[in-house]
Amino acid sequence: MNKLLLLLAAFLFSCAPAHSEPRPDFVWSGGVTAHSATVKGRLAPVGSVIFTLSRDPDFSEPLKIETTIGPASAAGVREIVIPAGLEPATAYHYALASESDPAHRLTGSFRTMPEGAASFRFAFGNCARTGSNSPVFNEILATKPLFMLHGGDLHYLDIGENDPDLFRAGYDTVLASPAQSALFRKIPIVYMWDDHDFGPNDSNSTSPSRSASRATFREYVPHHPLADEGADAPIHRAFSVGRVRFILTDLRSERIPGKTMLGDRQKAWFFNELRESSKTHPLIVWFSTVPWINEEIGDSWGGYKEERREIADFIKKQNITGLCILAGDGHMLAIDDGSHTGYATGGGGPPIPLMHGGSLDQSGSSKGGPYSEGLFPGGGQFGLMDVTDSGKEIEVLWSGRRGKEEIVSHRFSVPDLLPEK
Repeated sequence: MNKLLLLLAAFLFSCAPAHSEPRPDFVWSGGVTAHSATVKGRLAPVGSVIFTLSRDPDFSEPLKIETTIGPASAAGVREIVIPAGLEPATAYHYALASESDPAHRLTGSFRTMPEGAASFRFAFGNCARTGSNSPVFNEILATKPLFMLHGGDLHYLDIGENDPDLFRAGYDTVLASPAQSALFRKIPIVYMWDDHDFGPNDSNSTSPSRSASRATFREYVPHHPLADEGADAPIHRAFSVGRVRFILTDLRSERIPGKTMLGDRQKAWFFNELRESSKTHPLIVWFSTVPWINEEIGDSWGGYKEERREIADFIKKQNITGLCILAGDGHMLAIDDGSHTGYATGGGGPPIPLMHGGSLDQSGSSKGGPYSEGLFPGGGQFGLMDVTDSGKEIEVLWSGRRGKEEIVSHRFSVPDLLPEK
């Protein structure tokens, strides 16, 4: 019944006559690097806007840095790009205001990414009820992460119609949540969809809503440059923080049931990214939106065993020793030290530590395993990853939390095996 009501609410909201009910204001940042950032937002009614950037939260000294403010989209969303000129590891505050009414404004903040050997923390999690206002988002913010990696199921609308307004209503509902809005205004977002927010449950490339989903992601979400910038293309991408490389694969919009999750072109990119990143970054974090350790659930890598073996064989052949996996979809905290992640032909290969970041605000479920450090289903959960880079090795501390309580943790280190420059 709850799901039916949410679908009805989204449908009525998206089908309302134009301008009869202004879409909610919002602003959030993403695509943040050491020197650049992207902000997306909307102020109603749609009109000319002023963007201000400052190191001071009171904006007493606005910065004169080049920015590009894009035109309003069909839903009134604007993209503000700061292409260069920012200092690494520095806190910035921004404001988006109406030119006709400067008092009507929204503010936010972000910290630029560090360069070189650097230590930082980020939060990650997945699966939240549509428009959730759970305390978990405030609890994440209290841990002071550099950014939030949202691993899918931003909402549970299961949209099966190729209608951008239905997806816009989904984003609007999430961004109207006081708790989620506060989180996303104060730290950057890194977001990759899974099934319920990409299309229907267990959706793949055959989803009738595929094009609308891809288009509205590009319209609403601030993000790092996509590997394929085509208007109707998957949303895989990679970015760096210090000496850590992050790889996000789109395991929905290119998936061919029973054959491939990645599709040929994305898989070639993924293998090249793994190979090249291992030459330049001691630690690589791959985010998989579905469980890797699984033998039974077809909607996980357990349903794509040949492709999983192909990936594992590649990692083994290339001897990629600095890889770890963060995984989504499971409504659980779970950690494996690498004991159960090896699927290469004949066994062997570098161990790959893996962690699930729990369910932000959904009932618990157990997916996959075994996990060396245990599996803990539940809601109100999230993960923290602390990276400490001494310049000689990178130490990682994973902490799985429910509210303020730590449920599971694991520590591992990666030596710096890169050739000296």
